[in-house]
Amino acid sequence: MIQGLTLRPLILALNFDDDDPVGREAAHARGVVFRAALEEIDADPSEEAEILRLEYRAVLLRAENDPDGGLTSRELPSDPIRRRAIAAARQALLNLRRTETIGDDAFHLVEEELDRAELSVEA
Repeated sequence: MIQGLTLRPLILALNFDDDDPVGREAAHARGVVFRAALEEIDADPSEEAEILRLEYRAVLLRAENDPDGGLTSRELPSDPIRRRAIAAARQALLNLRRTETIGDDAFHLVEEELDRAELSVEA
């Protein structure tokens, strides 16, 4: 019983973090893929591209500040520019996984978000 009572104070004293490595990796991956999407459409002078850039910058800010945040399909209406951006984002995600910058769990989490976004574009 004494061991059980001292375990919590011991853990608190040792300052073990409630760490979420998958969440951190996924947040990092989201930042990389949204930047890749922005770079893909950066040279496009159209009004649609500018609207998309503004949207992706907002999503990027949210991704960097909220490790649990993701991309929802309602944020991505259909258009060809968006398809290009998603394709660039997917390639950046694949590069992160190929270089082992992120693990499988984070890869699949962000990949699923991109899949949903891509499906909403094709709808």
